[in-house]
Amino acid sequence: MLKLLAVVGDVPAGLSAPDDWRIVVEPEPDDPDFARAGPGERALLAAPGAGVADVARMLDGPLGLAAPLLDFSAECPRRADVSGERLTSESLAQALYDAAPILRALTHWPDARDRVDAHALGALAFAQSRDRRIEPAWAPDRRQGMRYPALFGVAGSRRLLDALADEGLLERRHAARLHRCGTCSSSRLNAAEHCPECDSSFLHDERLIHHYACGHQGPQSEFGARGAMICPKCGKRPRHFGVDYDSPGVVVMCGACGRPADPPVVKFTCADCANQTPSDGAEVVDWFSFGLTEDGVAALRSGKRPRVQVADAFEPIAQSRSLKEFGRMLLHDLDVAGRYDRPITIVRGKLESAEALVRQYGREQVAEAFRLLAELTGEALRESDLLAVSENAVLIAMPETTSENARHVLERLNESVLQNIAIDLSFTTTFMDRAEAEHFLAERGLRAEPVHGADAAAERRAE
Repeated sequence: MLKLLAVVGDVPAGLSAPDDWRIVVEPEPDDPDFARAGPGERALLAAPGAGVADVARMLDGPLGLAAPLLDFSAECPRRADVSGERLTSESLAQALYDAAPILRALTHWPDARDRVDAHALGALAFAQSRDRRIEPAWAPDRRQGMRYPALFGVAGSRRLLDALADEGLLERRHAARLHRCGTCSSSRLNAAEHCPECDSSFLHDERLIHHYACGHQGPQSEFGARGAMICPKCGKRPRHFGVDYDSPGVVVMCGACGRPADPPVVKFTCADCANQTPSDGAEVVDWFSFGLTEDGVAALRSGKRPRVQVADAFEPIAQSRSLKEFGRMLLHDLDVAGRYDRPITIVRGKLESAEALVRQYGREQVAEAFRLLAELTGEALRESDLLAVSENAVLIAMPETTSENARHVLERLNESVLQNIAIDLSFTTTFMDRAEAEHFLAERGLRAEPVHGADAAAERRAE
């Protein structure tokens, strides 16, 4: 089967490709030929006249993010794997030859185009097939000030790369620090020194003059022009440098109000909203380069990222326990409740499958929703309450709590979830009675102690 070269832009008359390639000009995204072509059998040619949007549409579509880009348009130099000035059959053949190592590398991995994590796997494949890091590049056309050319056309590429690093599939290395406008969050800022008196940026350096005779020191403008200087303090004329006066340095002066502006105040003026942000109060934004890890290669080989785990989100909160520890502690709390006729409520919250949520809303949004859910749950519970996660179920034990009071807690939690989480987690809760809780423990090899004597009688009366 011939490899497919998608072309956007104006194709020169008579342009031909090597025998093992077939040129497809301005292909449709659903072209069946591209569906059949494997990762190492397709590339993109940006011919003269090609637009950035055309290139982004093809890479974030039928070709996939990792496809080689041959740029003869001068529009995508940061993303281009091979660049050229004049597009001919000979220069095209050379460009395809230069891109061959990338194509060979891509043949080793599953095709990511139609998978749930197409962007993530495309980013990993890009890093592996080029054997280089995913670097940020300056982007004056974007409010963020930088972009990741490797993820050309992907919205939220920075968040995606951070998520992959958090999962251990990429590793971070600091690349640049930008400042952000305090009003509109743009990083397109102009840094300038301002006068602390009148706020003007019309500043200039003046030479300092030190008059030996009276000890006065001030800017050159106070003394007048060189060769005709008069000391503003004593009225004498300092004539000879090194004998009558010297110049110990310079001072910053404001050309608007005429006052010294030393030290000046540094401010950022936003190119997007024109508001000023003092430099000492401006938020900083760090940008990183990303390199592929061994876990990233494993994900690339399997064709999928690690699953989004509910348990990972709940692990940091104070009430969280491992399933085994939760069972042991619940066993003790059930025993105390039975012996002393004390209330205890056990709640099971069931979530829709994480993978189903990922398919509907996207991985990053679901992971953030789980994180918020865990945070809100931790705030709603007491320190003495217990929590564990079993698959897509959240188990909560609330000692010394009646079912009525537990319902009030869950209602408040549900209100917080609706207010703070944008996606529908399809979260349902059920209450477990003592028998159900003991059955749950028995399945894990834990059994409640029988209640004897007066305690047993009390328990029978309660039933």
